[in-house]
Amino acid sequence: MNKCVKRKQESHNVPDKLELEFSFITGRTDGFCELYLNEAYADLCCQLTIMLCRKQPSPLVQGRDSTWACAIVHAFCVVNDLFNPALTPHVSASLIANYFALSFKTMQAKSKQIRDLLDIAPQDPAGVFLSITDKNQ
Repeated sequence: MNKCVKRKQESHNVPDKLELEFSFITGRTDGFCELYLNEAYADLCCQLTIMLCRKQPSPLVQGRDSTWACAIVHAFCVVNDLFNPALTPHVSASLIANYFALSFKTMQAKSKQIRDLLDIAPQDPAGVFLSITDKNQ
């Protein structure tokens, strides 16, 4: 069981009806972060997933979980400038799309939907992304 799922069970932040989606999505985002980023980024992708689960209505009830996992990682990387090769770690958008076997266009569209829905932007000083953004400056 991944750490994010354990944290969710302790805090009860995810609605019961979205537990399966949450578990699958965070399993996929954790896998990507383990290979290409780090545990801190995995935790923050988890927090982003929790935010989407708690949104009323949650967008995660429609569409494929693997699509949402890809879009969550992409949105997180956009907000935290993780496509910048001067940063360590960093990734490319094509790496994300290939890892999740999703088209680049679909990944970008869903990522934008997430960023618009949660009103987050690159280098946004507010919210859950601040701790990672500060480390990259």
